[in-house]
Amino acid sequence: MSEEKNKGGRPSKFSEGDLKLIKYMCKKGATDKQIAEELDVCVATIANWKVSSPEFLDSLKDWKKEADAEITRSLFERAKGYSCKETKVFCHEGMIVSEDIVKHYPPDPTSMIFWLKNRQPQEWRDKTEVVSTNTNMSLEEFLKQQSENKEK
Repeated sequence: MSEEKNKGGRPSKFSEGDLKLIKYMCKKGATDKQIAEELDVCVATIANWKVSSPEFLDSLKDWKKEADAEITRSLFERAKGYSCKETKVFCHEGMIVSEDIVKHYPPDPTSMIFWLKNRQPQEWRDKTEVVSTNTNMSLEEFLKQQSENKEK
C-alpha cells in the first residue's frame, strides 16, 4: 500500500461545508477578501484554493457571473423603466383590504447615463478632446493641416 507523502505546511482549512457559504456569498456580490474574512483565512489562501482546484475556480467565476448578470439586468430595467405586480394593503370603511396592482417605475436618467457611458464611451463620454493649435498659424494653414491629417 502506497502512502501519499505529506507536502508540509499547515493543512488546508477548506471544507466542503464552506462551499455552500462561498456560493451564497458570491451570489450576493462578495469579493474574495470578504469571503476570506468570513472563513477566517487570508486572501492568499483563497488564491491558493483557486490554483489547487480548477473546479473551485470555475465555480467561483460562475457564481460571480450570476451576480453580475443580475445587477446588469436590474440596471437595464431601471434605465428603461419597468412595471411590476404589487399587493397594496389599505383600510376601507374599517376593513383591511388588499388589492393587486401593477406599479410602474419610469426610466431613470442616471441609470441611462451610466449605461450609455459604459456601453458607448466614444459617443457618451464627458471628456472631449481639444486639439491644440499654433496660434500663429493662419486659418487656411490650420484647415490644410486638418485635411492632411484626415487623409492619413
